[in-house]
Amino acid sequence: MEKKRPVRKKKPKKHIVVFQDANEKVFKTVFVTDGEEARPPEMKSVQFETLHHRIIFDGWDQDITSVRSNLVVHPIYREVPKEYLIMYFHEDGKILGSETVPYGMDARAEFFPEKEETEEFFYHFDGWSCSLKSIDGDRTAKALFRAERKTFPVRFYNEGGKLIREEMIPYGQGANDPGPVRKMDDPTYYYHFDGWDTSFDTVKGPLEVHPLFREEFKEYRIRLFEEDQLIFEKFYHYDDPVEYPPMEKKGYDFIWHDPVDHVTDTREITGSWQFSNPKGRRMENGGCIYEITDPSITDGTVRLVSCSSPLEQIILPDRIRLGDYYYKIGAIGGKAFAGCGKARTIVCSDKVEYLEKGCFASCRRLEQVVLGKNVRRIGEAAFADSRHLRKLVIKSDRILSLDRRTFDKMNHRVTCVVPPGLITKYEKLLDRAVREKNIKIIPDL
Repeated sequence: MEKKRPVRKKKPKKHIVVFQDANEKVFKTVFVTDGEEARPPEMKSVQFETLHHRIIFDGWDQDITSVRSNLVVHPIYREVPKEYLIMYFHEDGKILGSETVPYGMDARAEFFPEKEETEEFFYHFDGWSCSLKSIDGDRTAKALFRAERKTFPVRFYNEGGKLIREEMIPYGQGANDPGPVRKMDDPTYYYHFDGWDTSFDTVKGPLEVHPLFREEFKEYRIRLFEEDQLIFEKFYHYDDPVEYPPMEKKGYDFIWHDPVDHVTDTREITGSWQFSNPKGRRMENGGCIYEITDPSITDGTVRLVSCSSPLEQIILPDRIRLGDYYYKIGAIGGKAFAGCGKARTIVCSDKVEYLEKGCFASCRRLEQVVLGKNVRRIGEAAFADSRHLRKLVIKSDRILSLDRRTFDKMNHRVTCVVPPGLITKYEKLLDRAVREKNIKIIPDL
């Protein structure tokens, strides 16, 4: 039997790998089993540097991870730009941050510093102290700020608060004066412009400026005249009380025409004398009211309008004083004694001439009336509703003028006493009253 030859085991194929530089200088030679990886020599990361670049090892120009043949391998180099440090600072020296920038590139400068405003300025970031374009070295960048001077509104108003001008003024400068403004006068004052309430020569903030006014009292002239003669002149302020001089003249009153109590304007006031007791004026004396019928200062007369005496016997005097003069009582008005609730006897003086309609009416307690020597006429219903009247004494020796109804509305018989020798005449005169037994006529003894 033929013996088998032993099988020789094949040795693995080997390849030579030569590592050399561009000048064919050998770094290393290695033998590598087919299909295996060649072990390269150790290479420095940075081969050399230029001013702004580094030349760095960047691998081999052949694949040495699975060698299948002999190889000559050269290194690959790559040029890498250097990186430079950029440091950023605030104006006050405070560091804001930093960054690295490759040569020739622009810095990002992603910082936005702020500067606090002052009384005078706003500050706006205005870039950096050095160029950050095409960086070619380390740099220190300091923040720059642009100052903006502040401006403030200055508003001018009139006296009523209405805006008359507004302007924007830079800090520290002055506003333009709009000139004087007016304030309307009133009855009391003139108003004079006296400047502004706030200085605007150096503006350092918003201003509201209002006018100031100086007050000057208005003066009004009051002139007083007696008829056409000037007697008093004075200057007053508005609403002052007017002074009137005392005007005295016996028997006369001085009357101001259209007087005023307080001053409101310039005016002339005229006055004149008027008799103190003119006709028709009513005055009081002793609880009685009299109306002047003849204002004569020597022989004037009055009419008794009303009397409110509390006496049981009322005697009218020949004369009464009213003001500066004396007057005779010439007439008695209607119901003049109605207010004399206690009167039982009324005696008229010899000056009384006329007894008006109802003159003694409504005297509920009246019992007796005495008429003086000069009575001329007695009016209608002179004694009406005088329920207790019993006696009427007539002293006049002349026949009176009597109204037909003088004694009407009398509740019972009245005894009428007349001067001797006039009984017959009075009986004829009072025929109706006698026949109706309202009156009995007897002589005065």
